[in-house]
Amino acid sequence: MSGRFPDLQIRPWQQADGPACQQLIVSVLKEYGLTPDLDGVDADMLNVDQHYRQAGGEFFVVYRGEELLGTAGFVGLDAQRCELRKMYLAPSARGLGLGRHLLQLIMMQAKTAGYLQMQLETASVLKEAIRLYEQNGFTPSCQALHTDRCDRVYQRTLNEWNA
Repeated sequence: MSGRFPDLQIRPWQQADGPACQQLIVSVLKEYGLTPDLDGVDADMLNVDQHYRQAGGEFFVVYRGEELLGTAGFVGLDAQRCELRKMYLAPSARGLGLGRHLLQLIMMQAKTAGYLQMQLETASVLKEAIRLYEQNGFTPSCQALHTDRCDRVYQRTLNEWNA
């Protein structure tokens, strides 16, 4: 990858990435005292084609060599709205601006796919993530939650956003 992160590879998810993605997600959730759900909401990492791509979305992974450093994806909710999902960074990848870069990549991809609005669910204990979302124009929403470990919903429009 060029630019600010020349030693990193950001690319679309491939089938072989599934187990590493689940492992990273479980690790980050446990770090923050949240409960993984490998038979439910976190099982999607093993079949991104079905859970993301067939629903009008995409999923990206970030590697440094063989080490998975981050994940993020989006999935279509309807013709105009999509949802940011599974944005996680390994501790060694935090504080470098990679989260902002990955979030902007996801927003750009979603806007290019024709979505006008993005929403996300998160948990209050993920303070750094919430700060990132708010700094990038996400505002609290009254949408219903779908994930048990989450207690906040945010949204933002994409149609006026430019990377």
